[in-house]
Amino acid sequence: LVLAIPVVGVLVAVREPAMRLVHGSFTHDTEILWVLLVGPLVNALLGLAANVILMTGHSRLNLATGVAGAALSVALNLLLIPRWGLMGAATATAASMSLQSVLQALVARYVLGIRLRLGLVYKPMVAGLGAACVIAAAWNLVGLGGWWTAAPAAVLCVAAFAGMLRILGLEEEDVSMLKGRGGARHGDAG
Repeated sequence: LVLAIPVVGVLVAVREPAMRLVHGSFTHDTEILWVLLVGPLVNALLGLAANVILMTGHSRLNLATGVAGAALSVALNLLLIPRWGLMGAATATAASMSLQSVLQALVARYVLGIRLRLGLVYKPMVAGLGAACVIAAAWNLVGLGGWWTAAPAAVLCVAAFAGMLRILGLEEEDVSMLKGRGGARHGDAG
């Protein structure tokens, strides 16, 4: 999360000009980008569960969570796209990715008996909320329609995140990871 949250913040801040880079027709409905970022953010929060399942030799359980996520994706796409169009597709994708991550965490906990240490992530989440407030304030004060406003807001978002995280303090594993020396201690799954 120490890396994922700032990346998400930057992408949300620059979503309008960035989506226009992808294709010039993206001139409205750029909110789909932040909806699409929900799934990867949940995966960053719970994503080690999939690795734990695979490393313990339970690839069929991991496949089952993938099938459940795919089934939900198809069902939600059939339901939501006719009603909401592109936003429906984005919502279906975010929901199915999130469900798969949650199911993997539940398998790790209740089938394998491995408790993910979610208490370690509150600091990046609090700092992320602070960064989200910076983006929201920038959006409301000046709008973030072009690069000249979006880029400074993205930099401010990352600075707010880093500043709040510095005040809250980093976990030892996060410091090691940021310094390029690995992260988790032996036996930790979260």
